[in-house]
Amino acid sequence: MTSYFALAGKEVYSGGFAQCVAWARSRVEADSEAVVKILRARAGEPTARVVAEVTREGERIIARGRHLPVSNLKRRCPAA
Repeated sequence: MTSYFALAGKEVYSGGFAQCVAWARSRVEADSEAVVKILRARAGEPTARVVAEVTREGERIIARGRHLPVSNLKRRCPAA
């Protein structure tokens, strides 16, 4: 199973990929300078990888994004 997270500064949202992109778009609409990272965490892996980012120009896929600990994302996410 795969989990997705959207990371905007200190705010974190968890859901499916489409839900995270929709949440990211709403954050970018509110703050045009915002850059929201979309991360994918596979089951059993301790880190999540940045797979996309959303800016006011649109969305783009990140080929080899950096890794962030899943535990930190879950701790900062209100839904987790």
